[in-house]
Amino acid sequence: MKIEGVISGLLTPFTNDETVNVQALKEETLFAIERCGSTAVMVAAAEVQETVRLTQEEKVLCMKAVVDSANGKVPVLVGASGTSTHGAIQLARQANDIGADAIVVMPPYGVAVKRALAPPTVQEAIEFYIELSRAVDLPIVLYNTTTLSTHLPIEALVKIFELDNVVGMEESSADYQEISRLCMSLADKVTILVRGDLLLPTLELGGHGSIMPVGYSRIGADLYHAYRDHHMEKAVELQRTISMTPPEELLQRPRVAFFKEILNQLGLEVGLPRRPSTPLNEQEKNRIAIFVKENGLDRLKL
Repeated sequence: MKIEGVISGLLTPFTNDETVNVQALKEETLFAIERCGSTAVMVAAAEVQETVRLTQEEKVLCMKAVVDSANGKVPVLVGASGTSTHGAIQLARQANDIGADAIVVMPPYGVAVKRALAPPTVQEAIEFYIELSRAVDLPIVLYNTTTLSTHLPIEALVKIFELDNVVGMEESSADYQEISRLCMSLADKVTILVRGDLLLPTLELGGHGSIMPVGYSRIGADLYHAYRDHHMEKAVELQRTISMTPPEELLQRPRVAFFKEILNQLGLEVGLPRRPSTPLNEQEKNRIAIFVKENGLDRLKL
């Protein structure tokens, strides 16, 4: 399984009482496919999707909604991360039963406080992926997080990618040197996906694309196509926009609040981030409205 281009990371929509809004998630899936140029969609896998604030049952609910709504139009990648090997395997098997095309999995996460429930060591993480690979037939995309669990060095990644069904990775660091090494060592064997702010440099190095929050991902898709069509001036301009996002005055706010407000302003009812995150104020919402218009995202409005 080879995934290239820009994958839209679907934001988890909530109702006013903070339950998962299934209908809104289905509509968001179609929006990502039909308006954002997505080559695939991803659900309940990353920090900005509030995956750590979802129960196991809610993750499965999200998977079902997205697989149903996508209906085979593009591949659906679903998160199967958790705090243990057992939990990840359970979730991965449920993803397989639901009909997901691939799973996105970081090493089990924990809190490094006196190793009471610490993230795994590098060797434990390697063994985790070996067990997961044996337990499920689905393609596995490794999520190399820098925040929630162990960030794996390239030497460990090379070993993990010897497993037949580990087909790619998202590198979440912003370390250009590390991404250069990854592309030189692995890009001809597996899919290398990165954060949007390093999309163009990664394509130049032989990488394959990016995972970006839906809506905002339209800018990434435009960049990807500009690069493939050899319109480098446009690609550089779009990369500059991505690299300067969010605007400086919103840098201290949770990124999920910024991206959810973009979707709300485009006519998708995704609601607010789950508490304890606090809502944006009117001044912040107005700044996002300016961002939407300045970057042509208002053309996506429903």
